Amino acid sequence: MKASLSQLTLAIAVSAALTGCSGGGSGSSAEATAPAAVIPSVSESDTADKAILFVAPDYQLIDDANLRACIEATGISTVNQLQILECPHSQITSLAGLEQFTALRVLNLRNNAIQSVAGLGELAGLSWLDISYNRIQDASPLQSLQQLSSLNASHNELRSLEALALPELSKLYVSHNQLHSFEFVNGMPALKHLTAENNNSQASFPSAMPAGIKTYSI
Repeated sequence: MKASLSQLTLAIAVSAALTGCSGGGSGSSAEATAPAAVIPSVSESDTADKAILFVAPDYQLIDDANLRACIEATGISTVNQLQILECPHSQITSLAGLEQFTALRVLNLRNNAIQSVAGLGELAGLSWLDISYNRIQDASPLQSLQQLSSLNASHNELRSLEALALPELSKLYVSHNQLHSFEFVNGMPALKHLTAENNNSQASFPSAMPAGIKTYSI
């Protein structure tokens, strides 16, 4: 009889414990304390990307009057509308302010008086660029143009292109500069056409040209 009473007491205790674990909204179970699921919302970056589509050009940021006039002549009303810009033979000396036009894909700045291409590094979507016949000495800011497929930088004052590793570049024109090495071609695996005549006569050359190159003139 004592054993039965003990068993009955144990059964009541277990039942009470189970009731305390599972009962009611005020229980202490894991489900009651688990954080609510977070529903993803539109990210701030997505909102910012959409907002920039409607931003008007800030012409006060463009220091060079000739560059400003060239852009104004396109008649754009928002920065994203400028995807192709042709400003050759315009006596442009500074590119400051051009970085706001991040939708640019084609840019022609041939035959100006440009000394620095620092602002072009912000135009990551550029695929075609002509900066020939200027006074540029440093091309390293172009390293961030990872979608660039054609670059004409002939007739400048470039001494080195070693800083450039452009995976999509297939056409490169750098004749009439002061390049002292052509080892930079090793950082351009997609290169197919290279024109690099009239550079430093003592320039060093790679042991082999990229496998995919079709034509080159040095």
